[in-house]
Amino acid sequence: MEIVPHLSRWQGSIDATIPLRRAIRMVAYLGIAASSAFPFFANANAVLPLAYRSAKAPVAVKFGVPWRIVIPRIGVYAQMEILWLTDDGHMDSPSEYADAGWLRSGAKPGNPGTSVIAGHYGWIRWKPTVFANLHRMRKGDTVTVIDRKWQSADFTVLEIRTYLAEDSAEEVFGTVEGSSRLNIVTCQGSWNPKTKSYPDRLVVFAEKKAAR
Repeated sequence: MEIVPHLSRWQGSIDATIPLRRAIRMVAYLGIAASSAFPFFANANAVLPLAYRSAKAPVAVKFGVPWRIVIPRIGVYAQMEILWLTDDGHMDSPSEYADAGWLRSGAKPGNPGTSVIAGHYGWIRWKPTVFANLHRMRKGDTVTVIDRKWQSADFTVLEIRTYLAEDSAEEVFGTVEGSSRLNIVTCQGSWNPKTKSYPDRLVVFAEKKAAR
């Protein structure tokens, strides 16, 4: 797994503070089998490194690693996993269908920068996955992310968009200077048994609420 600009647009990026070989060992140790889960996006890597290098927002330390995500509109109160990259450089998906996953290369939710959280779509063994109803979200809805110290960051939904899997990922993974953004990603469309994937990606764009 090489983190280089020629990788396709929807891939993620390992945090520069984490040696690549160590990250690969950690993924293997945690039992995250890249080959057993289809990637959410196949084209992000060319966007992420540039976007994060060009961000002017100061490094924030208030909020820690996310632990739970709460979405009242669709009844979500889910545990968070940490997502890395698959061996072929794609953004991974959570190992559990009921969990959401935070992409480690982005900002911690609530801190300046862009956080990307992904989760599965559809029904598994007669049960809905974590983001089976993400399409029901509406502008103005609230999303709360709780870190491991029980600090919570509230976000307001700005808009919902649908992309093709091969579309540019710049709007999803790029950083908006001076703001704290949360982008929630899942699949959409009809399951393709040949490719074992969905053709579309649904993205909920949200921004952190101003402190009162």
